[in-house]
Amino acid sequence: MYQYKQSKTMWQDEHLENADDLSLDSNNRRKVNDLVKDKRRHKIKRVNHEGRLKTIEIFGSGPQDCTIRNAVSGFRYEGHKVGSLNEDLYFKVRLVTGEVGPGVESPTLFYDDPEQYENHLFEDISQEIKEKWHKKFFGAKYGLSTSS
Repeated sequence: MYQYKQSKTMWQDEHLENADDLSLDSNNRRKVNDLVKDKRRHKIKRVNHEGRLKTIEIFGSGPQDCTIRNAVSGFRYEGHKVGSLNEDLYFKVRLVTGEVGPGVESPTLFYDDPEQYENHLFEDISQEIKEKWHKKFFGAKYGLSTSS
């Protein structure tokens, strides 16, 4: 019984979050968006590189087998699932800072590349991490070995 509830919840998460992608006129789209709250969309506050406090909207991806979602735009990469080999095509970050609020699961964020992450969350990543990610990315994209 528990597995059924978990599967049902995952199905609801995946399909109800996609409700705003349906072909609806603007009035109906607004109603659907009001009815279906995107629980993986958060707003956090961070100080940018100029020292100003900014509100940042972030989009987390769901659990395993949910569609990977861009952390900046919320765009869903159809056919690319959390927990699949397609994860290597994205720069993946788990936001464990507590910024999304108490009792809220830390979101997993997927970016097109490390630079998108840096620009979005005002962070700096070492060149070594960037090079490792690019090697992993090209291996996943072109089937190259990443063992060396």
